[in-house]
Amino acid sequence: MGNNTGRRRNGFDRPLSSSQISSWLLLGLSISISEAVYIPALDFHSKIIFSLFYHTSLISIALFSFLAIYKDPTLSPPDITLNLNTRNAYCSLCKMQVYPNTKHCGQCNRCVDNFDHHCVWFNNCIGNTNYNVFIFAIGSLLVNCFVIIGFGIFLIMKYFIDKEYIEKNLSQAENFEAWFTLLIILMIGAVALAFIIGKLFILHLWLMNKNMRMFDYLILKKKTKCKKVTASNTSMISDNDSQEIPKKNLSFY
Repeated sequence: MGNNTGRRRNGFDRPLSSSQISSWLLLGLSISISEAVYIPALDFHSKIIFSLFYHTSLISIALFSFLAIYKDPTLSPPDITLNLNTRNAYCSLCKMQVYPNTKHCGQCNRCVDNFDHHCVWFNNCIGNTNYNVFIFAIGSLLVNCFVIIGFGIFLIMKYFIDKEYIEKNLSQAENFEAWFTLLIILMIGAVALAFIIGKLFILHLWLMNKNMRMFDYLILKKKTKCKKVTASNTSMISDNDSQEIPKKNLSFY
């Protein structure tokens, strides 16, 4: 392989990205607020159900995120003799033959097989070796958001319909309004995140159905946009050329 200087092996290689560190801090903050808001306000049976779904989704997020960050998607030098019927490409930076669907990531300084995208939140490229665990990671995060939203709706309904249910479960009644404020903030954050992650998750499901990767989708989208702009400009030029220049009125009175 070519120049390995500065080549990233996985998402734990330094320097860690600011987005990666921010995601860890935000997740920790979300866990702290969720534990402080939901657990005290729920009755015994609801606590068990919430804890089961919430903590299971957290374990899934931690496990699949760790795998997506830890796995090295770098392409090993392929045995070209086994791919004589395949039109292989050549990476001048890595100085080796690569597969047609391999892309070189400038941020990681490496070639990635089945390159999907470079994820700033995982500080790692998403490719052939870690694409599946990446999907499971964002899916687990989406489930976690739904758990927060679902139980949040339940507690908000109790707040307006049966406030005594919450008051008898909370140990400090004087912090009741502060508790409700935290609940609303947590709900807004969960809904916003669920919307963003949900769109991303659905997009990847669609891409998998089309046997495409995010990189291919973005390139295709860019080409389509360029074609539309070119066609629009061509149409405008054609329309201008077809119009006659109006003659000036040279009559004298």
